Amino acid sequence: MKIIDQIYINGQFVKPLGTEELELINPANKQVIGRVVLGNAQDTRLAIAAAKAAFKTYSKTTVKQRTDMLQRLHDALMNKFDQLTQATIEEYGAPVSVATMLTKLAADAFLHTKEVAEEYEFTRIAGKAKVHMEPLGVVGAITPWNANSTHIANKLAPAL
Repeated sequence: MKIIDQIYINGQFVKPLGTEELELINPANKQVIGRVVLGNAQDTRLAIAAAKAAFKTYSKTTVKQRTDMLQRLHDALMNKFDQLTQATIEEYGAPVSVATMLTKLAADAFLHTKEVAEEYEFTRIAGKAKVHMEPLGVVGAITPWNANSTHIANKLAPAL
């Protein structure tokens, strides 16, 4: 049985302050395949504080640095393609063909966003004004448990 008792905050995996546990159930056979320790409100506050601190430097990155990051994220998903597909089969109950497609969609979200960012005009003229598209702040995203890598990637890629 898989136990997930780490959350990612401020660039590292840490044990959550929360203690509530949730069973992970394979919907295809209704078997408990694991448990996850949930973060709590304090974990959320720590994550938000870390994101705000990181934003100070991230907001100054170039388009090239961001598109390079999107490429690395795509590559990281492709390097774990089989594991992500298997997790989708177990946690979502998807058939292999659907799980494979969902994992590919997750990886491709980063490439698609990279392509858009490389061609996007971040400075535009609106009447007599010059408008600069620039980062404004931290984004919070809620994703469902099912097809998680796909939902995370499709929300994370444009935020980056």
